[in-house]
Amino acid sequence: MPTRTNRAQQTIFTRPFPAAVVYDLSLSSSSDGTTAIRVPPGSTWSSGAHWHEAHVEFLEVVAGRARVTLGGGGDSRTPGSGGATVTEVGPRDGVVRVPRGVVHEWRRARVGRRKGVSREEEEGAEEREGREAEEGGDDGVRKRRTRRAVEGPKGAQDEGAEDEAEWEAELVVREWTEPRDGAKAVFFRNLNGLILDASRDGPSGSDSDNEGDSGSGSGRGGRWLSLLLTLELWILFWRADNYPVVLLPAWDAWAAGARILATKTLMRAAVALGWVLGCRGVYEEYGP
Repeated sequence: MPTRTNRAQQTIFTRPFPAAVVYDLSLSSSSDGTTAIRVPPGSTWSSGAHWHEAHVEFLEVVAGRARVTLGGGGDSRTPGSGGATVTEVGPRDGVVRVPRGVVHEWRRARVGRRKGVSREEEEGAEEREGREAEEGGDDGVRKRRTRRAVEGPKGAQDEGAEDEAEWEAELVVREWTEPRDGAKAVFFRNLNGLILDASRDGPSGSDSDNEGDSGSGSGRGGRWLSLLLTLELWILFWRADNYPVVLLPAWDAWAAGARILATKTLMRAAVALGWVLGCRGVYEEYGP
């Protein structure tokens, strides 16, 4: 079993590249329980596709641009309903409200350039991001093209420069839930504590916060730590009202019912196995 680092007083959690992200929980003691999440240029981090059954989630982009995916038949109360909506969200677009039961995922709108890495090295990743947004029906892309056609070259140039600055900036998102019961802070503390401690003890890491660990580790010990981290995260997901999507394609409406069943079946199995192995998902060393 990995050694637990006492992080009860820690409010800033920093994870390295390639899926670099910073969680600032210093605001979580305030009345709204807000957490600030910072995703630097060049990071492949994603929240992962997931849904909540007891909480409504709110996302507010403070800086940069986020690509937010909502729905896609993932409403756990109405399997098979609707299609996915992919939208680029910036600081001027207000708060995104995610109802209970709706599958959602967010990340940088563009991976962008990591400091010290050339544009040529990362333009392939950006092109893939753009194609995915187009295929997903990115309303933001279509709206910008419409505005540029109306405003002419000058308007397009000004807006293009503004968009480019936002795309290349650090993405900063404020996230909170209702009811404001402190569950989000507990989840983020244990999520980061588990991942950081596992990274210290051996190779691990996934680009997504809701996929467990995708690293294979090195040798038998590394694989065991990787599997143990995945188990711990699934137990944490169960305790924190956080249901990851486990069946692909992630946004097809027809598969919603099967995805819900698969997620909850795996979650119950993880909890049962965790009880046998002494895994709890939530630990006092990571905070109150």
